[in-house]
Amino acid sequence: MKQLSERRVTQAEAANYLSRVFNDQDNDIILFNRAKKEKDAVPNAKAMNQVMSMFNGQGRGATLDAASDTAYGLLCSITEYVDHERRAMNTDNRLNSAWFGAGAKLKQKGLEQSLLLLA
Repeated sequence: MKQLSERRVTQAEAANYLSRVFNDQDNDIILFNRAKKEKDAVPNAKAMNQVMSMFNGQGRGATLDAASDTAYGLLCSITEYVDHERRAMNTDNRLNSAWFGAGAKLKQKGLEQSLLLLA
């Protein structure tokens, strides 16, 4: 985690990171806004916008030196989104997803992509 907190991340790198985590895509520049045409819409744009705003200072602890503009901050943003912001039917479903289901897979993928930023 110390290495992740020392690895600075640009906005373009953060956008590519989120694209890889949410969509298994790696593009040079990702625009998260929803396009007017449905065929041009970026999948998971709303979730990526929410995570990006948490990374850019809206998340819990996002302004701390260890998290601000770092790979660790990206990972924390993904974790906060899954554990606290992602839609769920109720608290039990949210917890089950975060520990064992789709949320756990998303957090694991976020960790793997964060570690790739170190390489």
